[in-house]
Amino acid sequence: MHNFIVGLFLLLFAGLIIGIIGGLFYLIYLPFKKNRLTTGKLTERTSRKINKTYIIFLSICSLILFAISYNDVFPNDDFYTEEFTLYTGIKLPASADIKEKDASYPDFFGDFSAVAIIELNSNDYDKLKKDISQLKNFQVDTTSQKIGVTDIFETLAEKIKKSDIEIVFLKSDAEWFKLAFLKDGRTIIFEKQRS
Repeated sequence: MHNFIVGLFLLLFAGLIIGIIGGLFYLIYLPFKKNRLTTGKLTERTSRKINKTYIIFLSICSLILFAISYNDVFPNDDFYTEEFTLYTGIKLPASADIKEKDASYPDFFGDFSAVAIIELNSNDYDKLKKDISQLKNFQVDTTSQKIGVTDIFETLAEKIKKSDIEIVFLKSDAEWFKLAFLKDGRTIIFEKQRS
């Protein structure tokens, strides 16, 4: 719900900015248009074509800005696979299927949270668990909280119990990043908090 509100705000803000800038340019153009119409250097028909073209241009700009904003508010699967690779140094296996995902919109400092529940085949699950356990910058999380500190996690993983988690790895040398392996032998969850 939070992302929807942020997305709606961004859409309205983008429309307002484009409307203001577009209106200012039109106000600058208006005296030239009137001058050209009175001197006969511009016909009414050509003036209407210019107006239609300008409206189409502003509409395209609005759509582009909306598409960029939408992708920022509702990241696609590539965002999550890139985040996983960035923090682990390991590319997600081909069998990876992102079942659930969510991310908060970055605040003014660029801080955000992201959670993804990913299903793998059992061979890729075992190999990934082994690979992570051998990384020097990852360690088994022995804290009581382990994983699930963000609101996003609580929402996405509401059906997952703490007893379903086999092991949680914590990235020890950088920003807060945790990776949980579930006892089903197929599901992993990563949770990151950038602050």
